[in-house]
Amino acid sequence: MPTGTVVFSQSGTFEAAHAAEQWLRDRGFSYGPSQADGPQAVWHGDCVISKWRNLSAKDKRKCHATLSGDGRDGPMRITLCAAATPEAIAAFALPDAPEARTTADLILPVKREYFEQMCDGTKKAEYRLCTPYWLKRLQGRKYDRVVVTMGYPKRDDTERRLVVPYRGYTMEVITHAYFGPDPVSVFAIIIDIELNSKI
Repeated sequence: MPTGTVVFSQSGTFEAAHAAEQWLRDRGFSYGPSQADGPQAVWHGDCVISKWRNLSAKDKRKCHATLSGDGRDGPMRITLCAAATPEAIAAFALPDAPEARTTADLILPVKREYFEQMCDGTKKAEYRLCTPYWLKRLQGRKYDRVVVTMGYPKRDDTERRLVVPYRGYTMEVITHAYFGPDPVSVFAIIIDIELNSKI
């Protein structure tokens, strides 16, 4: 079960609450209105959320996180919930002041069929499962280029390499035969064929 709590203890009237809400907005979360006798529900994404007292028990269990504490004087706590999606977990883990680490190339070996689809522009992204491994490789890193390879070619095999500028990624939920019959959360690494060059 995912766990995690972020505490805000800024001094001043409502300062801790404002800091917590800004932290959530910066990471793409939405939150419900405050109330005196309960927490604020938090979901990742652009959502309209009711006060805690107006949510059903089912909706409360589906919250990605909660915001609670002394709204006037602090401290305030954002707590990740068991129902948090991979996207919410990834957003929750973003550092407060990210220092992007620069690595020249992101290397992505793929099968022939996917390589050819990217070369002809019909495949616009390469998917990687939302796992701690890929989270570590992508989050907070800044690459210059994406190098897509057909399998594992020799260094001088230019026909099996496709190079495009690194344009980041989005997080999606997809169903694809490669990953099995069930929907999965993935990093969709953007492959911008219009800016590509072969090496």
